[in-house]
Amino acid sequence: MERVQTILRIDNALMKKAKARASAQNQSFNSYVVMLLTKDLSSQDGFPKVKIPTEISDDVKSLCGIAKFEITDRMLEEDDRLAYILSK
Repeated sequence: MERVQTILRIDNALMKKAKARASAQNQSFNSYVVMLLTKDLSSQDGFPKVKIPTEISDDVKSLCGIAKFEITDRMLEEDDRLAYILSK
């Protein structure tokens, strides 16, 4: 991955807080900012939207006994990742 150098203009108080947080996590300011940006931008990518089945198949329901929880229609509607995984 090619890296580029950039200049940020941020409030001095914000800079001090960010440096303190980075230090508390044993990170450099630069790596802390990169980590925050990576985390924020990757969370926006999300999972592809899939059509949620109206019924949960018996195969999927049988997995619920193994995992010790029940997958509800509401869970599928609210969790794109779960719906995506179960569609495979």
